Amino acid sequence: MNARPALLAALAASLLLLSACAADFDLSGPGDVYIDEAGSRSDVQIMIRPENRPMRPLTAVLVPFRVMQRVDEPQHLGRELTRVLWQRWLQDKVFPALIFAEDAQWYTAEDAQPLAMVANTDLIVGGEITNIMFGGTQGETIISLRLEIHDAATGTLVWSMAQTGQIAPGRTRDFVFFTQHDRLPIAPVQAIMNALAADMGKPVRHWNNVEETDETDKESGKPEESAL
Repeated sequence: MNARPALLAALAASLLLLSACAADFDLSGPGDVYIDEAGSRSDVQIMIRPENRPMRPLTAVLVPFRVMQRVDEPQHLGRELTRVLWQRWLQDKVFPALIFAEDAQWYTAEDAQPLAMVANTDLIVGGEITNIMFGGTQGETIISLRLEIHDAATGTLVWSMAQTGQIAPGRTRDFVFFTQHDRLPIAPVQAIMNALAADMGKPVRHWNNVEETDETDKESGKPEESAL
């Protein structure tokens, strides 16, 4: 029995499955296939959430997160990580208006209340980066975020949630026709922060959008499949 047709068919099927991945094939030997590492996140832990929805969509001012670890330039790091969340929440329309007070500092809701008064917003969004580990493109990267949303007028805590995301070094696996390499993102910190922002913004968006149905709330807090 001639196995050549079956071998060629298997090779064609493998190449078809890998067409969406980055690949470097050398006809003299097995090729290299690079697949972006997906990473993982915990479910969003919601400690405090409102019982009822607002009568109208509320606006918010966002204050840079505090970085609780000893790192170089913690204020700059907190500001830039918060910027990632701000941009994601603008994209996802979590609030009809979300102002980023990038020059402010987050300590307590009372400290941020004057900012909300000047910005004329209903809510204050802030929080802390409780854990961060930089792995670059070779090691494990971890970010843990605790997010708080307060009523701007009273300082009352309306939302409290936390989540952790991580991206670990990829694996190399050998197959008959190719070698698969799991590749880390160029900017893993930004990738994780964007995913956390998507996950945490989901329940807040459902709550703040008066047109959302109760069925959508059942999915709130679960990680977005395509976020990371």
